[in-house]
Order: sequence, then structure tokens, then C-alpha cells
Amino acid sequence: MDALDQELERRGLRFSRYADDCNVYVGSRRAAERVLASLSHWIGKHLRLEVNGAKSGVGRPWERKFLGFQINPEGKIAVAPKSVSRFRNKVRALWRSCQSVSSEELRDAWRAYVRAPSRM
Repeated sequence: MDALDQELERRGLRFSRYADDCNVYVGSRRAAERVLASLSHWIGKHLRLEVNGAKSGVGRPWERKFLGFQINPEGKIAVAPKSVSRFRNKVRALWRSCQSVSSEELRDAWRAYVRAPSRM
């Protein structure tokens, strides 16, 4: 993926990337659509990877999420609503009162979930 970073820098684009997740920031929707098409082609040709069309798209930063977070219109970083909802659902599932487990087992399950590196 270093080659992608170099290509984005060569093109003078502002971007954030973590592993295979990448956001590219441009000035307009039209520019975003051009860049998405161009980069999808470049990634296919040079990296021999396929861009997931269902996960890729264009939109304002507050309309898109990146690593479970969003940038709101004021420029502040916040947890994406979908990530919060998924977290709450998992907490509810872990703490259901109808489970027949001990307090220690509940505690251990909770700790394992909270400490997991990629739970969102």
C-alpha cells in the first residue's frame, strides 16, 4: 500500500489511510467522483486489487465514516452513530440477565470485548 500513498502524494491529494482503508479529500463531489474512478482503475492496474464498490463512495466527511469515526461539520471528530449502535447492541447482548453465567464469566467476557483490537 506504500505505492498507493506515493501515488496519492504524486497527484497532490490530501488523504488518510490505515491499512486498506483510505479517505481522499477533494473540493467537490465532481472531483471526488473523478478521483474515485481514477484511483479504482490505478489500484486495479498497479496493485492488482479490486476496490469494493459497496464500501467505496463519495460524500461529505460527516456523511462518511472512517475507522468507526466521522468528522462533523464543525471539524470535530466523533464516533460514528452506527459504531455507537453496534457497541450498545453488543453490550446489551453481553449483559442479558437471562444468561446462566457467573459474575466472573460476565466480567471476563466484557473485558475480552472491550480489549479486542477491532471490535468496531
